[in-house]
Amino acid sequence: MVPKQLEDLQNLLSSHDGKRPIAEDGDAHSSLTKKRRLRSDTFNTPETTPIHKGSKISVISPASVDQKGVKKLNFTEHVQIKKEASHVKVEQQLTVEIPTPPVTPQKDEENKENVVPTSKPQSIYLRAKATFQRSSPVKFSSVLPERNAEANALKNFFMSHIKEGQASSLYVSGPPGTGKTAQLNLTLSEFIDMESTEKLQQVEIDGKDYTLGYSYINCMTVSKTSNIYSEIYTALTGEKVHIKQSRDQLQSFLSSDKAHMSIIILDELDQLLGKQNDEVFTLFSWALNCNIILVGISNALDMVDRLLPRLKMNGLSPNTLVFMPYTADQIARIIKAKIETIEMESHELGFELFHPAAIQLCARKSASNTGDLRKAFDICRCAIELVERETRGLNILKDRGDKQLQSVKIQHIARVINTVFNTNQMSKLRELNLQQKLLVCLLIKAEGANPFQTLTMNAFYEYYIKNGKVDNLVGLLKKAEFLEALSSLEANSVVRVNKSPRAFSESKISSSVVKKDLASVIKGIYILEKLMADSGLLAN
Repeated sequence: MVPKQLEDLQNLLSSHDGKRPIAEDGDAHSSLTKKRRLRSDTFNTPETTPIHKGSKISVISPASVDQKGVKKLNFTEHVQIKKEASHVKVEQQLTVEIPTPPVTPQKDEENKENVVPTSKPQSIYLRAKATFQRSSPVKFSSVLPERNAEANALKNFFMSHIKEGQASSLYVSGPPGTGKTAQLNLTLSEFIDMESTEKLQQVEIDGKDYTLGYSYINCMTVSKTSNIYSEIYTALTGEKVHIKQSRDQLQSFLSSDKAHMSIIILDELDQLLGKQNDEVFTLFSWALNCNIILVGISNALDMVDRLLPRLKMNGLSPNTLVFMPYTADQIARIIKAKIETIEMESHELGFELFHPAAIQLCARKSASNTGDLRKAFDICRCAIELVERETRGLNILKDRGDKQLQSVKIQHIARVINTVFNTNQMSKLRELNLQQKLLVCLLIKAEGANPFQTLTMNAFYEYYIKNGKVDNLVGLLKKAEFLEALSSLEANSVVRVNKSPRAFSESKISSSVVKKDLASVIKGIYILEKLMADSGLLAN
């Protein structure tokens, strides 16, 4: 006879199905095993099986799914019963069927590109403004638009002299905004790593390795022309040198038998020109007998003939490359290419961002004025801002329908042109919004606090964060918005920006407004009047 505890266990197990009780086994030390299959339709109530003291539940196999899509949970119930000297072990294995719960969809790693983003797509106006901003990255591999001839000339110049190990010099000239520095950087990026901090780099040309040094100097950052030698020496070696010894040490370094070929770029070269021009003459003369490839960049087309006659007299005339101003047709093609890229990436299918007549007006006006491509981009960006303000005022951007988005038309370009090319600075200042006027005031105030130090974008942004909260009505701009606002001020010739080759935020910035004009413009704007009155800069 099975002990009473065993009878309780039998009743417990038979409670799941009253048809078949567990069979008895005369051996008290034997194991009783009973497999049962509970159909899912019998699980009408969320009842749980009671567990006696000393019992254990252990999983003997993971959950599985049969052909009918029903998930099985397999587990074994062990019951240990002590009775004096006897020990009874009962093992009950149950196979439970429960309906399979809904499966959470998982991302397919192989089809990540096909996953539709859930975030709201960016406005086409925001993408367009970012594309036409001066600090936007160049998306061309190695050639600027409409600069194929100039790019090939630069590439052939560097390749031939690097392969032959022959020193030489090149003078690159052209009006502002014609792509001189940008194209030179793109060409050099094919040979060297422009962001590397290494003083020497290994370059492979036609399967052969060459070792090159590289130095880029913007001459506008050189306080004295005599400091140019120490600037170049430090850039090539990483070592400091006394200004009085810098010329001799640099010449000794470049003319050494162990010296590798070095590429030296002097941007804004005309900043070094003075009465004697000794430094410029010396550097170009070294390009005959030192291991350097010297490249000077300037806006003056006739600098070699007009300002450096000593070069020609001594047979030191460098190679020359001229970047001519962009024509109207070239500017129009470049703008169309950028707009097509924006529209292809946009969700507004069939939407025309710029009317063709607006593009032609912008291109022709820019070409007839200076041929400066950057100025054309500024006009496009300002026109987009104008249209964006109009649509925002009508609360149209929420629905983002094709009929609700406005294109940049000829009247928008005409309004911007009247502001950008207006020679009257007072009119330009009056057209600025409150946030832009605040930036101009803070810039003048920062310059007054440090008259002998040129501000960088980063330094001015830190100053703006500390002093820009003048009123609750004027909030602080984020870094990207701050840089965009300064770029717009530069387009209106209100500030001057000396661009850094590494990052736009490291560029030098200075004001170009007459303080008397600014005082007249901010008259009646209490927060700006109070800000400038505290500094005393506009008192006179």
